[in-house]
Amino acid sequence: MHTLNRMNTRPPIERMVCLATLLRNGTPFTLREIAERFEVSVRTATRDLDYMIERLSYEVEWDNSRKTYRLVRAPRAVLL
Repeated sequence: MHTLNRMNTRPPIERMVCLATLLRNGTPFTLREIAERFEVSVRTATRDLDYMIERLSYEVEWDNSRKTYRLVRAPRAVLL
């Protein structure tokens, strides 16, 4: 069994599955909120979201007035 250096750190795939669920639920969020929720740095949360946008074709919108991100469109066929 693989153990992580930090006990509370989730593997990237698990974080992205949880993030995909939040996006699909229509929950607006800040990167700081995501980082705190998954116990990672804001930079790691940014990389996870960037990966989902660039590689998994999630369309995510930045709401400047609320300073949050939200889902515009999820990809048609994705495992997350």
